[in-house]
Amino acid sequence: MKRRGLTREVVLEKALEIAYEKGFRELTYNGLARELSVQPQSLYRWVSNIADVKSSVLTNYLSSLVGALQAELENYSGKEALEIFAKRFSEFVEADSIDRFNVMDILSGLTEYGHLEMVNEVLQNLRELALKPVRELTKDPSNTHLNELLFLNVVIGYITLASTGLQPADSKRAFQENIQRIIALF
Repeated sequence: MKRRGLTREVVLEKALEIAYEKGFRELTYNGLARELSVQPQSLYRWVSNIADVKSSVLTNYLSSLVGALQAELENYSGKEALEIFAKRFSEFVEADSIDRFNVMDILSGLTEYGHLEMVNEVLQNLRELALKPVRELTKDPSNTHLNELLFLNVVIGYITLASTGLQPADSKRAFQENIQRIIALF
């Protein structure tokens, strides 16, 4: 690729491609420069550093997750929205784990870059998709925060454990049943 045709978007698109092909942890500044056929110092014209690259890739990934979930949940609320959110969120993450952008990469990226405004903003959008239906279903407003945490902990905990292989073979069915049990508590 000629340097002349590079833009920030092209650089970040290549970074996302590398993250999917080799894994998020394998995305390096030098590797990105090599893939773009430029010297590493040339990348500074388009991206500030590897943190800029990785946080942008993470934001892009999470934005696609939020977009997919928003489209899926558009016509649902309450119990149905929570059931669909839990199911689709886990399916989206599991599908990407096959493509090497796995849950552990995402969690590690969130640990490192979650404090950055652009990553945090998309995380808040994702969180709101899950928590709006929890608020709708919660009978006792004093339990709203606890219900929100319970739902998120179960969904994210399941995904994390499933990605590490610590869940038994029938855990997907058990996860769906547990989501039903949790919703009934609200």
